[in-house]
Amino acid sequence: MNTSEPKMRARAISVDGPLDHRPGGSSSAPSSRNSGGDTVLVMAAGDASSTTTASDSQANLLRGSPSPSPPATGNLPWKDRLHRLVHGPTPPIELSLGPPWMPRFAGWFSNLVPSRWRGAYLTFYHVVMIASLLVWTYLANYAAVTYTVDSRGARVAEVPAEYGCRAQPLLASKCGVLGIDCRPFATRAYTVRCPADCGSARSLSAFYVGGDVAYLVPPVIGNGVYRGDSWACVAGVHAGVLQSAAGGCMRVVPGGEVAGFASAERNGITSLAFNGTYPASFRVEAVAEGDQQWCGTPVGPATAYFYVLLPWLLLGHPSAGHWVVATACYVFYFVIFLGVDAQRSDDFITSAVAQLTPYVAVTLVLVRLVFARILPRPLAAYPVETLGLVLAPALAMLFLEVIQGALPPFTLTSALFASASRATLGLVLLAVFLVAASLQGLSLYRTGTLARTALEYTVGSVLLFAVPPLLSLSPHVHHYMVGMFLMPALRWTRTRTALVFLGVLWGLFMHGIARWGFDSPLTTALAARQAVGLLAGTPRPVWNATATAATDDGVSLAWSLAIPRVDGAGKRIGGNLTDLVGAGGEETAARAGIAAYAVFLNDVEVQRTLRASVTLAVDAGAARGGMIAWTDPMAVRVVPRRGGAMLDSGPVLLVWRNGTTKELPAWKPT
Repeated sequence: MNTSEPKMRARAISVDGPLDHRPGGSSSAPSSRNSGGDTVLVMAAGDASSTTTASDSQANLLRGSPSPSPPATGNLPWKDRLHRLVHGPTPPIELSLGPPWMPRFAGWFSNLVPSRWRGAYLTFYHVVMIASLLVWTYLANYAAVTYTVDSRGARVAEVPAEYGCRAQPLLASKCGVLGIDCRPFATRAYTVRCPADCGSARSLSAFYVGGDVAYLVPPVIGNGVYRGDSWACVAGVHAGVLQSAAGGCMRVVPGGEVAGFASAERNGITSLAFNGTYPASFRVEAVAEGDQQWCGTPVGPATAYFYVLLPWLLLGHPSAGHWVVATACYVFYFVIFLGVDAQRSDDFITSAVAQLTPYVAVTLVLVRLVFARILPRPLAAYPVETLGLVLAPALAMLFLEVIQGALPPFTLTSALFASASRATLGLVLLAVFLVAASLQGLSLYRTGTLARTALEYTVGSVLLFAVPPLLSLSPHVHHYMVGMFLMPALRWTRTRTALVFLGVLWGLFMHGIARWGFDSPLTTALAARQAVGLLAGTPRPVWNATATAATDDGVSLAWSLAIPRVDGAGKRIGGNLTDLVGAGGEETAARAGIAAYAVFLNDVEVQRTLRASVTLAVDAGAARGGMIAWTDPMAVRVVPRRGGAMLDSGPVLLVWRNGTTKELPAWKPT
């Protein structure tokens, strides 16, 4: 090569579609095109350009013509080395998929439907899919019938009530003082239909059981006879009336007040014990096989059918946008009506369908920004990559609750490492995240987009996590946000590893929207604490031990209220500084914006008052004034109410009838 000739730059372009999606660009940058299936090398030097195929380039090498090579990194000036470290190699490396995996199968699959029939095939496919989903929906949600015998001995058909795994016969938080808003408690047995996999349901918020706090376990309290606010369907699995894998119908038999509920481990579920008195209870009974039709939830057959039919859309050679949007809509419908723990209430279905329009809109944006850039083209020419690396991980994320239920209880917080039993799981999850981040970071470095991507996500993180506290708000990261916000980081890297990441993140996005909708990324500090459960930080009662005494009327209790210190303009000052204000009550409540104090005795709300004191009757039998029967000790909590919301609960105080008290330490997640 003549040394006086200008230096030439070259890059190889793969045949699996246009790849020049990097930001920027200039008129002197190499261009590319495909001719006859060969990889094309486009040479650029000043104003002159020439084109040669890969075979010509190889021939030149055989003739001994040298090719230019970049200088070694060690020979570069330090500024150039720093620039390369930040911006990647020069010129950036164009990543491509290359030939498809299993090329013979890919060729057979791609040509299975002749090109002239592909439009008709796509129409036929969508008709079959929609009709199938409607049939499965009817069988899963509206075909169940049970039979009972009335007082005259006649066999009567009835439609069972649709329960979710977390449904409670007695929702104590909405029943008011002594359950007055829920009276009279039902005395007639009724039939409910439970979804599949209730055995793995857990409460992600902490809750009180007398003086104890339960977390990441199902609130099933009792054995055989269950407390009225227990999760009924999980109690059915615990009692052996239901099979967790199939769900089905059962009868709920309400009962009255019960003193003491035992704990037991049965059918993979450990129920909780409660030593106090509770005003409502229930039992569960099986429905005889001859007295039910279509009670079993067909989650297994419906899921198998859906998972088998969904990949065949690819045979019609849909565009990337067609395939992604159609798949997303079918998954959305499946999760709502047929998925694990699908909520069958009209309110849930109405609110979920309202999310469909923004869901499709966001999906279209992601198609343009991410999917169209890194998915192989045509999709049907890469069936293993499209179905195995993208669709399969996405569909696996639809069973996120099942996956989590099979693991030890955990939350994605620092508390994951607080317990030795969860430390191994935490380390595995951390290792998986670091490996995935490293692989994607390396790909971004090679394409020269690492610095830009890092800047984008740094700015986004500041906006999400640093700005809301200035507005007295807290960020709340939902898993649909994890998928939606991390997918754009893949748009520069067309690799098979990126396709796997895309499938996982896409599945998180679809599952999150279909199950919970577009929940706000911002929340109040109170709601953020209550989402974790029982953490102090808002106005809360502090027990006044010196004002506690036993009298002829009962045990008198008093408390103070810890409220944030504020200046004359009503703004909070001093961070964690608080004022303790007790006597008077009404003035204190008004200052903190509190409507009333709710007094809970053994988890039952027994009084609402504006005063900062209460007297508890200690009769051994049915207590006076409508109070529940006394059992030593009683767990007492005081919860301020602001509007219709409960604020943070104060510490639990155990009270004996002789006036002895014991304050339990504050609970923290572990």
